[in-house]
Amino acid sequence: MVAPLNGEYTFDENGNVNLYIKPTRKSVKKMRTVLEVQQDFANNSGFKKEIIWDLLSKEQSGMLKDKLNNLIPDQEKGNRKIVEMRKIIFDSVWAQRKYTNRNSLSAIIYVFVSDCDRKELAINAKKFSCHPVFRTRKCTTDGDSSHCCMIFIDELGRVYKNWKTYLANNELPSGLMIAPLNGIYTTDYNGHVQLEVHPTPNGSAAKQLLGVADTATAVAGFGAATIPLAAMMMTVAPALITGAGAVCATTAAYSAIRSLCNLVDRKKHEQSIGLDNSQARNAWIGVGAGVVGVGASRATNVMTRAAAAGKEISLATELLVNGMNISSIVLSGTGVANGILDLLIKYRDDEEVTSMELVQLAASLVLFTHSVSNFRMASTLVNDTHSATIQDYRKSLSNRQRKIFDKMSKETIRIKGAQQGKVDIIRGANDMPSKQYLNDLYKINKKLNEAKVRPAFGAAGEGVVLNNDVAVNTNDLRNNLQHNKGSSVLNSVTKPIPTTHSEVNAVSNSKLLIVNVNNKGDSSAQPSAVAIGMGSIVLPNNILISLSEYGTRLYEIIANTGSFDDIITTMADAFSQQTFEFLMKLAQEFVETHLEKIRNTIKIFIPAETILYRIFLYVENNCASQTYAFLHTKKQEILRSLNIYFNSLNPNSYLNKIRCDICGGSYSICNLQDFNYAQL
Repeated sequence: MVAPLNGEYTFDENGNVNLYIKPTRKSVKKMRTVLEVQQDFANNSGFKKEIIWDLLSKEQSGMLKDKLNNLIPDQEKGNRKIVEMRKIIFDSVWAQRKYTNRNSLSAIIYVFVSDCDRKELAINAKKFSCHPVFRTRKCTTDGDSSHCCMIFIDELGRVYKNWKTYLANNELPSGLMIAPLNGIYTTDYNGHVQLEVHPTPNGSAAKQLLGVADTATAVAGFGAATIPLAAMMMTVAPALITGAGAVCATTAAYSAIRSLCNLVDRKKHEQSIGLDNSQARNAWIGVGAGVVGVGASRATNVMTRAAAAGKEISLATELLVNGMNISSIVLSGTGVANGILDLLIKYRDDEEVTSMELVQLAASLVLFTHSVSNFRMASTLVNDTHSATIQDYRKSLSNRQRKIFDKMSKETIRIKGAQQGKVDIIRGANDMPSKQYLNDLYKINKKLNEAKVRPAFGAAGEGVVLNNDVAVNTNDLRNNLQHNKGSSVLNSVTKPIPTTHSEVNAVSNSKLLIVNVNNKGDSSAQPSAVAIGMGSIVLPNNILISLSEYGTRLYEIIANTGSFDDIITTMADAFSQQTFEFLMKLAQEFVETHLEKIRNTIKIFIPAETILYRIFLYVENNCASQTYAFLHTKKQEILRSLNIYFNSLNPNSYLNKIRCDICGGSYSICNLQDFNYAQL
């Protein structure tokens, strides 16, 4: 740290400024574990046991491309490869619309790979690589895709017909892979992400043995290639030449078989096998050069032995053998040129194995986040820690204790604000290890309500306070109110119920306050729908709006509280109080009267934030006036538009169903080429 001495700019006798210099401790960013990162992904991309999908119509391909641009951002070098990677993934994901009636039904999961050798160590590893995988829907049973085959597309654009196939055939680096259970982000009843751990295929003994064989064959091939060169300049023993020929034939045959297997594998996983793809081109050249090379070598040996035996060699035979050798030269030469060109391109793009791993890791963490970009970790870390501590304390309480604890917590946050309120809640609970104070307050709760007195957690050392004024001993208070023992405690409470802290309701520039008041003891990491519905906000015109006025059904289908807060805040900023209330009531009516029928038709989960966003978008784009009087006349039009929009995204085809031999579900395949619906 460098600052003016004593906070003022002064100069010494030589005219130099006097400075205060002090070394500061270098902050070290805490490394996060695989489990912590996967928990964040589950909180932002999952919703309890629901299977969450991103539903795009065939006209919304640009949204998928934008998502890929965020997932795989441009780099300082090698952007040609990045653009190619995006295109390959897009083509593979977009092609799966054939199973979902031309609409895209997809989601992103993340698979982590650690070089640990034990499951417990892998889950808690802090050094790992991160690999995005797209999941798309294929089979259904009565419209439900649970326990059915889903298509998975990895970062290479490889397509796997189900989760088991992905686990067995992926191209992840050697190690243990940590993935969402069954390839779906779900949480248990405690809100913890459900994961599974498996060794990657490249870490298996068979793959390692194959790698050794590849290396040995390559070394032998390079060694054998030097023998003919040496024979041109010096005398080489015939046995050595014969041995080199055998190695050459073996290497060519091995290369052809490996290249053919590679092409079959690419075809199986819907990767390009055209010559415009460098990997496929290398494989085709390998197959062609190997087959022609081995054939030419065998033909030459046969002709040589025939000539040595004194047999007559026809001109046609000579032309055939020479033609085979020329073809082998052309193909192998093309392979050498193509290989060198690929090396030069990789060198130009500064591509290395470790560099690509870093590129892949950067592509997984920047989104969803809207993701991660939706976490706002720095701003929510303290709040999340406090909330988790309070939830742990709540879990230890009985139902009666939890009821009065929730009441006190809500009152504490209401009068002190979220940050200070949660601090006082935690401190108060720690200062009173016995939970008898909750039993005392529960017994006299009715009398406190009649006296218009509310208990809350006080500041440090105060314990329980009444109306944020008088600190009390709950046992004395109970004896006084129930048994008339001692002097009247309530007479000492002179102040009325305190006003609400300004932080609680101000949302025009901040998040809505979410207070968990679920009395059922659900300790899910995601706030309960009822708790969210009981929150309140203040619009920019300082009018208080109670969200509980719009029913609970709307809040039971909130998948992402951050996105819900964003759209509510946006609507509050954009519209007047009357318009805001009307649109919220409109959303409530849609959910309560239309949503169930739509969900039964399209068979997917539609969250509340998506419904509100579509209402907001329709009003912004289609309504010349946004006054309550005008929008009220457009009510049925807006509802009709919502019905049309969500039904248009129906991923279910009414073509002939095909029964899946793997999962027992069914699927249909439609033609992805555009056609005229009027012809139906």
